[in-house]
Amino acid sequence: MLDFFFDIDGTLLPFGKPAPDSAVKAIAMLKEEGHRGIPGYWTESCGSA
Repeated sequence: MLDFFFDIDGTLLPFGKPAPDSAVKAIAMLKEEGHRGIPGYWTESCGSA
């Protein structure tokens, strides 16, 4: 099993809109193959040391 992390704040999930069908299908395919799709978002603290 592999974990796939997705940036959802405007990348995978456009602001104010539902996720595109292609993204939903891609994540479903990952799940069917036994992998996990993990949503996430970037904050300013993520890049600081």
